[in-house]
Amino acid sequence: MHFTIWTENRPNKGEDAIPSLLTNEHSTRGMLAVYDGLGGAGSKLYEYENDSGQLQQHSGAYLASRLAKKVTEKYFEASILGTNPMTFSAEQLKNQLNETFAEKIKLLDKNPSKLRSKLIRRLPTTIAGLYFENSDQNAVQLTCFWAGDSRTYVLTANGLKQISIDDLNDNPDALENLTMDATISNCIDAEGRYQLHSLSMTAYEPVVLITATDGCFGYVKSPAHFEHLLLKTLMQSQYDIEAWKERLEEALLAVAGDDVSLSVQLLGLKTLEDWKIYFYERFKHIQTEYVIPLDEAEANIEQLAKQQGFLPVKIEQLEEQKRALRDQLWEKYKVNYYTTHPKKTTQ
Repeated sequence: MHFTIWTENRPNKGEDAIPSLLTNEHSTRGMLAVYDGLGGAGSKLYEYENDSGQLQQHSGAYLASRLAKKVTEKYFEASILGTNPMTFSAEQLKNQLNETFAEKIKLLDKNPSKLRSKLIRRLPTTIAGLYFENSDQNAVQLTCFWAGDSRTYVLTANGLKQISIDDLNDNPDALENLTMDATISNCIDAEGRYQLHSLSMTAYEPVVLITATDGCFGYVKSPAHFEHLLLKTLMQSQYDIEAWKERLEEALLAVAGDDVSLSVQLLGLKTLEDWKIYFYERFKHIQTEYVIPLDEAEANIEQLAKQQGFLPVKIEQLEEQKRALRDQLWEKYKVNYYTTHPKKTTQ
């Protein structure tokens, strides 16, 4: 069972590529990934001929995300569809990305400027992916790879865990990143001066694998609210996996202010009802312990702010109390949200 979600904030100009989701026939081996072209650093427009010979014009960010998708899918395709397991190499994937990006920029940018700014990159994009392979019994071997601030997660009855580590200046945590405008410290680009991180870990079925761009998780009130959004839409869904996809897409679009790209692979249970039963207790826990308290504090402030004569200084006091509550809940939630990375490597 699997699905992808992809929406553009601006039609035909979305900087996220369509997500990758490749599996073999029985979903015992596969890869899911997302790619987010960086519109600020990659805002330069390039004119080129498409496969039909027509002239088109797109930003470097738009082209970069799609090129990264093409290279990544080609790298994994033979192994996923074949019979032999693969040994993932971040170095090999990075070499293929570098070679293809270098060839592409030569075609696009025939008169490159000799001036180089740290704020401008040629063909910049994030990448965040998971390669999975079933091993013994219910064990799933995972290889996570990423560059940038797109994320990989695993979701079980124990909660949502972020596996990738955001490449952001000043190293904000997942809650801080919702309120501060941190800049990306590392991403794929045509110059090849970046790090492609990877790590290996073992997960156990039942498990949901997720890759997501920041349009999915960057507009919620807290990281716990993102987990709640995933589980609430699951609980609201009927019949099949397509119903969850539709509910989740509606919920993401209701809060997102950016392109949205998400890949989801479910491993270990056969029906949507099985998954709803599996996650029910976790859903109730997240809703009761983390979501309702913060939502009620916010609703109380909004209600009081509408009353005539209510002093602004009192509103600010309540806002401060709400921020303190949010921080307190995050300290508790993040104990399970983050995981260790004993086998992380960088190329």
